[in-house]
Amino acid sequence: MSGVNFIPIPEYVGGEQEIELSFSQTSINKRFIFQHWKNEFLSWNPQDFCNITYITLPVNLFWVPDIFFVEQVGEDKAPQMPYIKLMHNGTMAIGGPHQIISTCNLDVNKFPFDTQSCELSISLWLHSGILMKIKAAANTAQVTRRSKKLYLSTGEWNFNKIKIRSKNVAGVSEESMEYSSIFYEISMTRRPVLYVLNLLLPTTCFLILDIAISSIPGNYGDKISFKITLILGVSVLSLLLNEILPSTSNNPPIIALFFTGSFMFMITGLLEIFFLLYLKEKPQHPLPRLINQMLKYFKRDKKKTKMSHDSNLVCIPNEALGKPRDLSPMKTDNEEIRLLKKIHSEVQLIEMQVALIKSQDPAHTEKASALAAIERGIFYIHMSCIILFCVILALKWTSTI
Repeated sequence: MSGVNFIPIPEYVGGEQEIELSFSQTSINKRFIFQHWKNEFLSWNPQDFCNITYITLPVNLFWVPDIFFVEQVGEDKAPQMPYIKLMHNGTMAIGGPHQIISTCNLDVNKFPFDTQSCELSISLWLHSGILMKIKAAANTAQVTRRSKKLYLSTGEWNFNKIKIRSKNVAGVSEESMEYSSIFYEISMTRRPVLYVLNLLLPTTCFLILDIAISSIPGNYGDKISFKITLILGVSVLSLLLNEILPSTSNNPPIIALFFTGSFMFMITGLLEIFFLLYLKEKPQHPLPRLINQMLKYFKRDKKKTKMSHDSNLVCIPNEALGKPRDLSPMKTDNEEIRLLKKIHSEVQLIEMQVALIKSQDPAHTEKASALAAIERGIFYIHMSCIILFCVILALKWTSTI
């Protein structure tokens, strides 16, 4: 092809760079970068050469701008394009995909309802801003629109937008020289559905179950077993959260505070049961004066109820002990069955007499009433603290969502 000279240019004196970015769902960012610049020594008239407006040639025959990614920390594993496109007016174009592992400062305080903004800067390595200048070939709206078309939306992140700004930065080796650079601020929002279903919802259910166990009447031993099981479940979820969250964040995540608070509330509830069990099992435990005064106040309202209850009590004659009531519908003359029926009836009568004696014992009644009052007071305080804690965390989460 006569009339066309291919001359490598030692120094480039002007340029324009078009950059288009796209991201995959993995930690390795995939970007498409296209560069355009004009070579004044390479041009031809298409009418003189069968209306050929461009040709494709090997890239190693020409000079290529020495751009690099400032935040790059790994090797670019994308295949390099071996050809360059030369237009008839001297415009040269080269481009292709780039897979780059870059650094980014993450703020996971609102995790999993967080929005991250990572900055990607492209600069020159050898040529200063006097010899060569980089500028974006498209504005913010155009780059954002193109990136949304190329972005793989099946991953963890939702792409929001890209902000573009250009400026000269000082060199690393020679601070007196400034180099032309382009900064791309990429904004992405995390999809929280998976984390809500796997972490937040189970932990909230565990916390509600813990409150329900504390509120229902029952054996303290059974409550302790249930609460220990819930604590183990929250511990497993905390280990999963520890593997997900990055360790480079400056602010502690709110979800970590939620897990820690839930764990501490469950431990506190377990200690409360231990305290109530201690008060119940300790013989002749002296009651504080404040509790005695509270009990006297409640006894005024319950005095009439107690009198009506005492009037309805039925005394069991001693003669009835020798003639137990047959509670079983089955009738047989077998001696063993009759003996078992008699024992069963006597045990029921003994339980009724013991309950009657305890109800008439002032010391036992006072201790049981005090224990019930302490248990209700501890439960109300415990539940109020949990509600206040959850409301504060919810307000922090929704403040910037």
